[in-house]
Amino acid sequence: MGRLILAPMEGLADCVLRDALTRIGGFDEAVSEFVRVSGSLLPERTFRRFCPELANGEVWNVADYVRIRAETGCEDVMLGRGAVADPWLAQRIVTHLEGREWTPPEGGEWAALLPHLVHFWESVHARVEARYVHGRLKLWLNALRRAYPEAEALYQAVRPLPTAAAVESVLRQASGRSGGAGAAMQR
Repeated sequence: MGRLILAPMEGLADCVLRDALTRIGGFDEAVSEFVRVSGSLLPERTFRRFCPELANGEVWNVADYVRIRAETGCEDVMLGRGAVADPWLAQRIVTHLEGREWTPPEGGEWAALLPHLVHFWESVHARVEARYVHGRLKLWLNALRRAYPEAEALYQAVRPLPTAAAVESVLRQASGRSGGAGAAMQR
C-alpha cells in the first residue's frame, strides 16, 4: 500500500513541495488541494488552475521533452539542468512544437554563447567575492561540456586555475575580448 500525505496549501510552491514530498520524503502521493465546502462539485479545471501539474525529470533534449509530456500528460515541463547544459534547449523545443526545424544562431551556437559566458562572469564578479567567482564559471562550463566540445576545452583550461584573474584571462582570450570583465575586477 502506498503512502499518502495531505499537504494543504495553495500557492505557487505547491508543485515544488509536492515534488519534494514525493521524491525526498518517500511518499507515493502528495495531495495539496484544499477541500472546499460547496453545494455542488467543482469542475476539475478549478483545481488545475490553482495548482497545475508540472512534469519534472531528466530533460536534456527535445526527445526527452516529448517523452516526459507523453508519459505524464502534463502541459508544463521543468527543464532544469538541461537548460543549464544547453541554453538553446527551450528554443529547440519551441521550434519543434511549432513544426519548424531548429536554426542555430549565425556563427554557431558556441560563438553565440560566449558573450553570455562573459556577461555571466561580469555579473557574478560584481556580486560575489573574487575568491569564489571563478568557481561559478567552472560549474557552468562543467554543465556545458555535455553539449559543447568547446566548453570541454575551456573547462579543462580554467579548471586548474586558482584565481579569478587567471580564469578571466583565459575567458577573455577564448571570447576574443581584450577588455570586458577586467573592469569588474577593479574594485
